[in-house]
Parts: sequence; C-alpha cells; structure tokens
Amino acid sequence: MPQALIIGAQKCGTSALAKYLSQHPQLLHANEKELEFFGSDRRYGYGLAWYAQQWPEQEKPWAMRFEASPHYLFAPVAAPRIRECLPDVRLIALVRDPVQRAHSAWQMYRRQLAADPLFYRKLITSHYSEAEADSLVRRTTEELNDFWLAVKRELACIDNGKLMEWSVVELGLYGPQLQRFFDIFPREQLLVIPANDLRQRRVATLNRVLAHLRLPAHDWSRADLSDVFVGGRSGAVPPQAGILLERYYATSNSMLEGMMDDLPGWARLPRRHAA
Repeated sequence: MPQALIIGAQKCGTSALAKYLSQHPQLLHANEKELEFFGSDRRYGYGLAWYAQQWPEQEKPWAMRFEASPHYLFAPVAAPRIRECLPDVRLIALVRDPVQRAHSAWQMYRRQLAADPLFYRKLITSHYSEAEADSLVRRTTEELNDFWLAVKRELACIDNGKLMEWSVVELGLYGPQLQRFFDIFPREQLLVIPANDLRQRRVATLNRVLAHLRLPAHDWSRADLSDVFVGGRSGAVPPQAGILLERYYATSNSMLEGMMDDLPGWARLPRRHAA
C-alpha cells in the first residue's frame, strides 16, 4: 500500500510535484497518475489487491510508494475510504487562488475538448460507474466559449445540489474539502502547500514535503525540476466572473486559516475586482 498521497487540488501543480518526487531514490510513483481509486465507486470496487498492483513491481522495492489523484480532495467518499484503508498515510494538498484555478481549468477543458470532443466522456466512463456518470449535468458547447456562462450555469447547478461535468467552480472550494480530511486525520498527517511555493521555491518546498514524509532533505541538483505546469498560465479572468467568484469563495478561503502554516495572500486580501 502507498504511504503517501497527493490528494489535489486540480490545476494546482500536482503533476509537477508527482514528477519531481518520483525522481527521489526513496520514492516510487504509481504506474498511472490519477488512479482515482478512493474517489471512484467503479475503481474502488476493484479492491485493494488491484490497487496494490498499480506500482512497478521490480523497481525500487524498498521505496515509499505514493500516487497523485487530484479528485481525492473533491470527492466526499475519498477521505473516509482513505482513512479506513490507509490510516497512517501522509497526505499532501496544493492550493492556489481559486479564481485563477477556475479560469485555468476552463481553458484546459477547452483545449482538451477541441482536440477530442469525447475526451471527458471517455475519461468518465473509464474511471467511474454508470450511475456516477449519469448523475453529472452535461455542459453545453456555448460554455466552452464563455467563461462567465460556464460559471453561472455551474453555480445554479450547485444550488440545486447537483454535480456538473468538468467542473470549473466547485473544485476550488478548498476549505470544506480539506475539512473532511482534518475531521478524521491527525493534523500532522496532512500538509497543505500554496501552489506558488512549488513554482517559486521549488527545492525548499520539495524538502518540506520530504520532511512531512519523514525523509531527510535531498540534493536535487541532478533532478529535472523544469516546469511541468500543464496547460500554461490561466491569463486574465473576466472581471464580471472574477467579482462573482471571489465573493463565492470568500467563506471557503477563510476556513484555510489554521489548515496551513502560511496563509497565501489570495486567502487574506479583500476582493480585488470589486468596484
């Protein structure tokens, strides 16, 4: 079983962190990024024996196993399942300005669906049960060209207690999502890192993660620590959507105090888009 999990959030640098850590001699990443075992009824149904087989058997048999599945932070079922199956696991979460994260996710979806209109249908059916897939509200083509429309439609969906496919809004509610883990795991098992730390203080942040994993600091000079920020920068958020989202995320952001050693500026500052 893995001894460490990168649990999210989406578009916050989980791919980069997984790549960097996988180069450490005492760490072994799963064969597939985003196993989504604990967040998917379908994959969880495969059982722990299947899950344990998702790491290279002959490579670094002494190493600490880990995997990165951003959906774990979002999926309500993930935290209790992880607690039951891996009670001593070390958990790592990355968070960034949720407004920027939402816009970045929307741009990523646009690129992926332009290349393959069935991309998310295939992803959902491969990872999730038929019931899980059918419960998702479908997006419209117009939302791929209008971030404001995508945000408004998802907020209405959330108000009705429903989940929307390729979410742009709900995945940024870090406070309530992290609270599910803090409610059932000891504080010392969960490390929450601002995504900008991984961008701007890469080596120091990686060694901070190692300390959380109870491993000594490492010489990263021979590792490939080049950027792995999939999809590029998110660009400017349309002001109207920015105002709405900053208001929407305010309560969630306020919950991060006490969950993080250093509260990022976006969680402390007043709304920047407000008139």
